[in-house]
Amino acid sequence: MCGIFGATNKDRFKTLYELNRTRGDFAFGCCLITRDRSTQYIDWQPGVADLNDDIFTKESNYYYMLGHTQAPTSAQREFSERTSHPFVESNWVVAHNGVLSNFKYLKEKFIPDWDNPVDSSIIPFLLATFENETNCEASSLKQTLEELEGTYTLWIYNTNSKNLYIARCGSTLYFNVLENEFSSIKDTNMEPVPDNTIYQITQEGITLISGFDGHSPFLII
Repeated sequence: MCGIFGATNKDRFKTLYELNRTRGDFAFGCCLITRDRSTQYIDWQPGVADLNDDIFTKESNYYYMLGHTQAPTSAQREFSERTSHPFVESNWVVAHNGVLSNFKYLKEKFIPDWDNPVDSSIIPFLLATFENETNCEASSLKQTLEELEGTYTLWIYNTNSKNLYIARCGSTLYFNVLENEFSSIKDTNMEPVPDNTIYQITQEGITLISGFDGHSPFLII
């Protein structure tokens, strides 16, 4: 079990981390985006994260802070950056909560020699593949999500366009549109993200950009 979360300031980021740490403290990962969006800081840490350390040396310059908490899985029992969220491929950075029931099928269809045992790892690869084919970021998002089967919530960041997205299919995800925050575990004044939707996060707020045809065996409210 994992948790994803995002906030615009350090204190809220810490609060949402503590909430989502109940989902697992095997590993922590983050993507911190500077206010001018010129750079992003990506980090992976085993165990309980120290959120007072050097990752916040430029905290006043961060536009948005994205986090992921991870429990050990049957696919990976030892910590490694390679098998920890967020996963990075080309210009896509992705963190995932859920289980992809068609991971084996996706590997066989798109990249038979894929050797990362964690199902989430294939998502940014699919995004990059479809973006190269269509030359359209929005199309690659929708096409990737419609290839996935199972339950999932995602935060997705494109390092070229600097666009940031969240998506939900069957797994829990809540947001506060006015405060520009989201979390796998509900906090005060948060509402469920509608299922089978993609939202974009900007400085102005969280905006619905698209629905998609999700393939989840059940819905969790």
